[in-house]
Formats: sequence, structure tokens, C-alpha cells
Amino acid sequence: GAGAAGGPVLPSGPAAADSGQATQAVVPPRGTSPDLTAVQLRGPADGYQAQRPRSRWRSPGMLAAAIVLILALGAGGAYAALHGKGHGTGGQVGGLAAPGCSQSQATGSALSGVLTTYHVPNGSPFGVAVSPGGKFVFATTQTTLEVFSVGHGRTLTHQFSYTIATNPLPAAGMTITPNGKYLLVAAGDGIDVLDVHAVETGQEPVQLGSLTVPGVSGFGRAIGVAVTPDGKFAFLTLQFRGQLAVFNLQNAITKLAFNSSSYVGSVALGNQPVGVAVSPDGKWLYATSFVANGSTPHEGFLAALSVAQLEANPARTIILETEAGCSPARIVVSADNQTVWVSARDSDFLLAFSARLLHSDPRDALVAKVQVGRSPIGLALVDGGTKMLVADTDINLTGANNLAVVNVTKALAGQPGSLIGYLASKLLPHEIAIAPGGKFVVISNTGSHDLQVVNVSALP
Repeated sequence: GAGAAGGPVLPSGPAAADSGQATQAVVPPRGTSPDLTAVQLRGPADGYQAQRPRSRWRSPGMLAAAIVLILALGAGGAYAALHGKGHGTGGQVGGLAAPGCSQSQATGSALSGVLTTYHVPNGSPFGVAVSPGGKFVFATTQTTLEVFSVGHGRTLTHQFSYTIATNPLPAAGMTITPNGKYLLVAAGDGIDVLDVHAVETGQEPVQLGSLTVPGVSGFGRAIGVAVTPDGKFAFLTLQFRGQLAVFNLQNAITKLAFNSSSYVGSVALGNQPVGVAVSPDGKWLYATSFVANGSTPHEGFLAALSVAQLEANPARTIILETEAGCSPARIVVSADNQTVWVSARDSDFLLAFSARLLHSDPRDALVAKVQVGRSPIGLALVDGGTKMLVADTDINLTGANNLAVVNVTKALAGQPGSLIGYLASKLLPHEIAIAPGGKFVVISNTGSHDLQVVNVSALP
């Protein structure tokens, strides 16, 4: 639970760098670091099959699933889902082949934007978020939540530290509910729900409670957390359990029912699900899995699931999935709900999928791909959705840490020059948070233990 506002709270163990790579000579324990690949977790001889279908539908019963889909989408929509093909975003024909694994990065110009750097105490920052009013920045380390106030010129000043997790059950991603009242932090095997106002002002207690999956044995490793636009339901990826968990957040908060009564259920999502995002219209949830069941070790997929079905019965939810390169990581959905962007970490690519085709013919949903820097993870659409920032994490520590800046229009049109260039960053940039209004973004650098602030208006 959270506690100890005010002074620094020292973690009870070493901070772990993302992907199991050493950071400042600290090597995290095997199997406890976030976003590990199957090879890093289990070794190369795990018995994975070399081939798998290019895309598939998965559910407990295909006939029942088809009936549910017909009811959900209507006869015409169901027919399109079963048989249809079409054009992707911006009129571009889908059906591009997903990239394979890569150890190279695209060549790009060095950009002159200035990234202001601020040290994070108590370990490596992972998740990052900006408060609804834009006056505070939150960052998770392995065991703490760090709070910074935003001053004149968007300078950051450290204010509070809260203990939110204990080794070896570290904290990871986070999100803020649409009403701005609650901070949801993926920690251990569940979601810690914190009061935003209390976090900002240091008023104890800051934690309302924790949402956990009943009966989890071992270490599930909570990574990604998302919430519906109405704030009623929350979703969590458990990387080492291969599950997406669904919680009735409204029930937990209004009734203070932080127990099994607020757990709706889970759905299996292949091996190592990490990224999760809900579409702005609240109709669809998208999730990435580093490793697809029955695939080669690095081949992963993007899944599309109906939010209505997840809220009603997660175990019976239809899963529409497609290849998404090697170790697909984070997801951003465009404001118009039309494009789903994915970082393919071990392909060194930014991928764009047509949301419409993901719902109807997922095998043909890939409409654009842009090679970026090494090990892309964090993503953010900025400047009115015209540019994408990509955190090139460089998990193998080759010295290629940077932020790629991508022209979205050119990328979707398949035009050359969609990679505008690179902003130099500190070590292992990981997640990107956008301030309200989109005027600045904050990047967590897991390797150098700091945050960086980018003025969006200064981007080329």
C-alpha cells in the first residue's frame, strides 16, 4: 500500500531496468523485470512451434462466438467480419506484411530540440503521467510513486515519494481516470487505486485500495493499465500470467469494494501481454502480446476485443488478432478511432493498423510501417495527431537512445521521409506522457534514472 508522504522512501531492493538489461551495473533478478522476451525469460529451447496462422479468431467456442458477434455487430457487420476485405486508413490498402526481427535502426537527421532533464529519486522510473491540470507529474519506480510539481517554464520540482510496491513485486505502468480523480498504478499482480488530490498534496492516506485477480499464484507481473472513457471499468495486462484482467472500477470506488466482487474476470492473451489501450469511443480494447501462442519466440500479435463483451463476460470475449512484428509493446489509438499504432520493439518499427480492418479482417489490417530507432517502446501522438513520438529504448545498450519523430500523414500515405529525425535522449527512454492540451510531454528514462520534458511546439 501507499504511504510515507514527504521525505524520500528508499526502495527495499535494486531498481530493475526494462528488458532485463543492466543499468549502472545493477542486474535485476531473472524473471522479475518488466517487458522481458520469451528468450530472456525461458531461454531459446521452449518448444515453440515455428509456424502459426497469420491471424486468427480465438474464443471458448467458435460457433457461440460467431453468434455473439452477429448479435453485437449486426448481420452486415458480422458478414464483413467473416468475409470482408477493404481499404485501410486514408484509403491505403491493408494487408502489408508485418516486419521480422531486426537489429538495425533507420537513418534519420539529428534534431535540435532541447530535452530538459530531472533526476528521479529511489530508482528507475517506469510509468509516467501528467495530472489533469498539468501542474504535477507522476512517475513510478520499482517500489515508489514519485511526485513532481510543474513550475514556470515547465520545470519539475520533486515533492513527495510514496511506497506503492515491494520487491520482487514492482510497480509499472499507470493511467489517470477520465474525471481526473484517481491514479491507477499497475503494481505487483494488480492495480493500486490512488486519490490524485491526496497524492498531489501529501495528505495521507493516498491509496483507496488495490484491485487484484483472485487466486494468482507466483508473480503475474502487472504491466499495462487502461480505463474506459466513462471510468466504470479498468483493464490490466498480467505479463507472466498471459492474461487481461477486467475490473468494475466504479463498484470498487463507490462501494469501497476492493475485493473479489469488483473482479469481473480474465481472458487469455497468448504469452506475455504487455500493452493495452481503449479506443476513445470506448467500444474497443487493444492489447499486445510479446509472444504469440504457437509462434517463434519473438513473434507477437495485436488483439482487438469488444469492450462490451469484456464488461459482460471476459472469458467468452472474441479475440481478433493479427501479427504485429517482433515483441509488440505499446499502443496508441488515434482520436478519430480509425488508426491503431503499435511499437514493435524487436523489429525496430512503428506500425499502423486500420481499426476497421482489425474488427473485420485483422489479417489485412496493417496499413503502414515506419522503421525507427532501436527497441521502440513508448508512443505518443502529439501536435494535433500530426506527429508521433517514439521512445527508442535501445535495450541492448548500443548507445542509440533517442526519441524518433514521425510525420503521421506521410507514414499513413506510405510516402518517403515519414521519419523526420531523432531527438537525443538519456539512457533507456521508456514511456511517454502527454500533458493536458498537448503542449509538452514527459519521458521516463529507466537507465539514467530521470525524466525529460519536451516542448511540443519546438518540434520540427
